[in-house]
Amino acid sequence: MHPSVSILVLNYNGLAHLDDCLRSLLRAASAYAGPCAVVCVDNRSTDGSRAFVRERYRSVEVIEAPANDFLFSLNAVVAAREEEIVIVVNNDMRFDENFVGPLAAHFANPEVFAAGAAIFDWAGASHTVGPRCARLRQFWFHKWWRCDRQQTALTLEACGGAAAYRRPMFVELGGFDPLFRPGYYEDLDLSYRAWGRGWSVVYEPRSRAYHRESASMLARFGDTAKARLLYRNHLLFTVKNIGGAAFLAGFFLCLPYRVLSPLLRGYQVPLRGFLQALPKLPLALRKRLARVDPPPDLSRFEQVTPLAVPPVARA
Repeated sequence: MHPSVSILVLNYNGLAHLDDCLRSLLRAASAYAGPCAVVCVDNRSTDGSRAFVRERYRSVEVIEAPANDFLFSLNAVVAAREEEIVIVVNNDMRFDENFVGPLAAHFANPEVFAAGAAIFDWAGASHTVGPRCARLRQFWFHKWWRCDRQQTALTLEACGGAAAYRRPMFVELGGFDPLFRPGYYEDLDLSYRAWGRGWSVVYEPRSRAYHRESASMLARFGDTAKARLLYRNHLLFTVKNIGGAAFLAGFFLCLPYRVLSPLLRGYQVPLRGFLQALPKLPLALRKRLARVDPPPDLSRFEQVTPLAVPPVARA
């Protein structure tokens, strides 16, 4: 038996992208050996997206979110689905025909929470993600993609733009944390919390997505605003999740230097990101104090840990 799958396409005013996205996803759903639904989760689009999907792609289910809540609209949708696995994808992507099977194969292992796909640029010329590595140095959380290690492997994070989740575990964790609204770091936070439960997250390069970069809603914020948001959410993620009391004390002691010293070079992003984070820091700290599960050992993610490649059944 192959696990049932629903592919959730998050859409807001993405009319220009939906043909490439949905056409390729329907091919991928048909190629999967088990049941696979394609669902457009629309964040109250005003560009005719919903009517377009209903008229052009009648086999695609359309769910209209109560409000435009960015990626966090998916929490209620995932909770209401019945499939065993949900695959979350952006609307500004297209997908290989063999996209679903390699991701779904990992869920034969009951400890697997999520499987992240390989993401290329739109032309397919370069990888933009790989296994996620991380380490703690000088009271700072460092993370990076190993794009040069395109192999099935453990990863700290399944990139939420093209990732499969075991639905009951996703619901048990409460989904994406709105602390990070409007976006960035919510997918890392979700995977991090899964590792704390003793579950695992894998990177699967046989599943391929192609991303039209700078086309998504968050990308259109602009580079400077995006950089501030990334810095803000890095701080919130760290305060919520990383290290013990000694690490957190060192983090706060070093933070004024990290925020203010870039001003000498005319770089204002850390300061502005910190000021944006400041009102949310108490909530992040309360979430930290309420945490029951132990944090994962980040030392295991300093290097890539390859995994055996699970077989993929053909339709």
